[in-house]
Amino acid sequence: PNQFGINFGDLVIYRFGLFYEKTPYYLNNTSINQYGVSAGLSLPLARENTFDIGIQYISRGTTDSQLLKENIIKLGIGFSLGELWFVRQDR
Repeated sequence: PNQFGINFGDLVIYRFGLFYEKTPYYLNNTSINQYGVSAGLSLPLARENTFDIGIQYISRGTTDSQLLKENIIKLGIGFSLGELWFVRQDR
């Protein structure tokens, strides 16, 4: 994002990530691994405050050895409040 931008689009923060995890779990001598992809963005409400939206897709397990494979989709929504909200004002 452009920290000194004036337009709404200049202040939007984009996120993207990939991950792979080799978990310590074994069933029927088969390792259980997971991988996923995530994406999100932060929409500015004010200079220090944002509305955050994210989505994540996770695939865990395998169908080998008659095991179960999971496909998970997570949606996250939240607010990030800048520290200026918590600073005591001088009177």
